[in-house]
Amino acid sequence: MATILDVERESGVSKSTISRFLNGKNVTESNRVKIVAAIDKLGYQINPLASGLKTNRTNTIGILLPDVTDTFFPPIIKSFEEVLTQKGYSVILCNYQQDVKLEKQRLQFLAGKRVDGIIVASSSKTGEHIQTLLDNKVPVLLLDRQIPNLECDAVIVDNEEATYRATKVAIQKGHSKIAFLRGPDFEYTAVERYKGYVRAMTEAGLEIPDEYVVQGDFVRYSCKNKFIDLMRIANPPTLVMAGNIYIAIGVLEGIVESGMKIPEDLSVISFDDYTQVPVLKFMNFILPKFTCIKQPIEALGRRAAELILHRIEGEWDEAFVPEVVQLRTSFELTDSVKDLRK
Repeated sequence: MATILDVERESGVSKSTISRFLNGKNVTESNRVKIVAAIDKLGYQINPLASGLKTNRTNTIGILLPDVTDTFFPPIIKSFEEVLTQKGYSVILCNYQQDVKLEKQRLQFLAGKRVDGIIVASSSKTGEHIQTLLDNKVPVLLLDRQIPNLECDAVIVDNEEATYRATKVAIQKGHSKIAFLRGPDFEYTAVERYKGYVRAMTEAGLEIPDEYVVQGDFVRYSCKNKFIDLMRIANPPTLVMAGNIYIAIGVLEGIVESGMKIPEDLSVISFDDYTQVPVLKFMNFILPKFTCIKQPIEALGRRAAELILHRIEGEWDEAFVPEVVQLRTSFELTDSVKDLRK
């Protein structure tokens, strides 16, 4: 079995520098490349238990997600794992199946594994279990969503502002009858996106009939029938906004089943770009492509990894001030939005 001395001889890099790299410290890019190449060639494996006894670290980070099969998360997992691997960290990935009770159990499991930090996309409304970890100086970072009144690091996107901007574009194109197919009330992102829609409509002095707000499911293709019912009302909308990618696909299914044409019969805007998701690349043949709000998915993963590492490797004092990184989405306007002013 290869030792650190073997890595030193193979790489030409000093043992102390190799130790710094293995313990997640910064080294020069040239040394990092040499060390990684030597480790790969020799099949060297660090002993996390022995290392932890010396550094009080295990060089592992826990990732807790509501549904690892959700198409939103795999690109995030890939990007933050790339950053963590380069810093000598391993990842323990857990899934809690949208069950808050199971979320709490999984967090206890990760804490029991003595992970150095935890990244969690929580479904909790209160976060007492997360506060307990923070009180015990376990670095925790909230991914994609925040919890009200919980002082915790977070990496999110500008959900409310993004939907506000998109709704304003629709209004500027002459649309006043705009429906919003949203996610459930317990989803942080669903609530924030709905706020943006309401703010834009209210500012423009536009009415929001009750039937124009349709609640769907953020994790299943469940909105097709609700969309079809919406389009059958006496005064149907001219534009529909889909709250996330699953709702957008449900809308698309309803459009196909109803024989409607975009944008002649209906305009569509989607929060999420289905062409960003590898398993949905087949949808590129559908024209026109939906106008969409594009999330910086890979950047979410990178920033989450960088921020949790910063917290792990920094000094934890009593004057803890959480850092919230809000990434800006982008907006892609396509022919799926008809200009009613013409």
